[in-house]
Amino acid sequence: LEKSEEESKMLDQMRKDYVANVSHELKTPVTSIRAIAEILNDDELKDSIDKNKYYSMILRESIRLEVLIKDMLELSRLQSGNIAFEKSYVSVNDIINEVIEKFEIMADDLDIDFITPKNLDNIPSIYTNYNRIVQILIILLDNAFKFTASGGVVCLEVSSKTEYLEISVIDSGIGIDKEDIPFIFDRFYKADKSHNLNGTGIGLSIAYEIIKHLNENIYIESEIGRGSKFIFTIHYM
Repeated sequence: LEKSEEESKMLDQMRKDYVANVSHELKTPVTSIRAIAEILNDDELKDSIDKNKYYSMILRESIRLEVLIKDMLELSRLQSGNIAFEKSYVSVNDIINEVIEKFEIMADDLDIDFITPKNLDNIPSIYTNYNRIVQILIILLDNAFKFTASGGVVCLEVSSKTEYLEISVIDSGIGIDKEDIPFIFDRFYKADKSHNLNGTGIGLSIAYEIIKHLNENIYIESEIGRGSKFIFTIHYM
């Protein structure tokens, strides 16, 4: 009975924390949009350049709000357990090439060395959901680029094991404190609280839930100041 009471208190606290986090994440873009709308509504801005700047800010904050709501709904669906992913045999080469294409321009713009795997033609097909693996890689690579400074390195590796592949996303970024690692996949958790970087804090939670639904594993190796390495598995069958 005592254990059940403790679990009930813990679940209640988790619900309260979730509501608090959702409220906090929604408040920022909504407050910005309202403040800018009030300025425009007062019609005190005569300069068209200034007006365009404020309209651009509303658009940016609206997009941010849309992404946040979309991510929250996606995570909620995944955590409900009512989603089933269809699997089929797919080419690793196709997945990796699609993801590389999405991030090569970003790497050039940020002046980050993006190292990618070669000669994947001999690797057997994997049994998984193509679009969901692409989604996981986009989340992990986006995270890697976000926390890697100009002149740094982001590396995508594919390692073939007996029964499965290991795909790794490695960066030379700020790293994660060992105290934060156990919580890194929690929704809204942001290990780097000192940096005000764009992001909902939900991406890694979504990646974790997808991996769980695919019956695969994901884990992290990281150290402050020495970058991070996210590794996940994909079985051949």
